[in-house]
Amino acid sequence: MKSLLSFLKSRMFLIQIGLGFFFVFFVIWITLGWLKLYTNHGDSIQVPNFEKMSLQELTQKTKDLKLRFEVMDSAAYNPNFPKRAVVDQNPKPGKQVKENRKIYVTLNPSGYSKVSLPNVIQITRRSAIAKLSSVGLNVVDVEYIPEIGKEMVYHVKQNGRRISPGTLIQKASDVILVCGNGQR
Repeated sequence: MKSLLSFLKSRMFLIQIGLGFFFVFFVIWITLGWLKLYTNHGDSIQVPNFEKMSLQELTQKTKDLKLRFEVMDSAAYNPNFPKRAVVDQNPKPGKQVKENRKIYVTLNPSGYSKVSLPNVIQITRRSAIAKLSSVGLNVVDVEYIPEIGKEMVYHVKQNGRRISPGTLIQKASDVILVCGNGQR
């Protein structure tokens, strides 16, 4: 025990401890300096607004700014944006990012998706309108024909032609219901 205490107080031990601390401090100092250079500490690029840009414009702009992009998804079609244009981005415009940062973008599809016309034959006009609206179709008019089922749907028309249940039509399309007027 006495020899351990004398060793801990010895000049050799204190030199070894001092060299150890110096070495650890030196390694940390070198590592932090290297990280500062490697990560371009203090250098950043302001993210521009990519909204409504086409894919070609986006490619050129990100290349010029030394950024990268990745298309995450296509959103639901938005008629207020050009087809295949950026509708959302992450990080948002104005944020500061490092060179070679990946920008995640969401594109506007080239048009509305297609939906299957639900079977609304032999149900009431009111129920048919609710069912068609729920799949994204617009009922723009109701025509009446002399049939005994008052307000009962007998068929659906689009662009003047009769369409049957299960037909794929573009979402947000206008359709016309043909219902009975209660007289034969």
